[in-house]
Amino acid sequence: MLIKKNNFTKKFKYAILLMGIVLSLTTIAKVKINYYSTGIVIFSAFIVLWSILPYIIYVLVASRVKNKAKTVSAGMLLLGVDISFHIYIFFFPGSSTDAISLLFLPFWLIILVIPIGILLGGFIDKVIYIAKAKGYK
Repeated sequence: MLIKKNNFTKKFKYAILLMGIVLSLTTIAKVKINYYSTGIVIFSAFIVLWSILPYIIYVLVASRVKNKAKTVSAGMLLLGVDISFHIYIFFFPGSSTDAISLLFLPFWLIILVIPIGILLGGFIDKVIYIAKAKGYK
């Protein structure tokens, strides 16, 4: 439509990926482990990879999308939802089992948040296109 892909989107999607990796690593760093065993290390590595997976899928999807608004909105929504859940879970937990939701969060980020972000970006792009066609600046 109106907003085409350019070098900005390439940098933006990798910045979102980098921020997602940092968020995933800080989540593991926040967990205090009193002893290290092979099982804990393997489980921690699995959790980090699982929490990075939505960002990897976002980069793959953003590489295929030809619209900057869709790429930007999906990335911002993905990172925003992920950060807000981490803040809620680590700083304002409602119960002792709230941390379990971090295991399911990547699944919902992939299934719901990325597609909603792309749809939202498409809507924003159409609104801008219609506004420019009517003469708004």
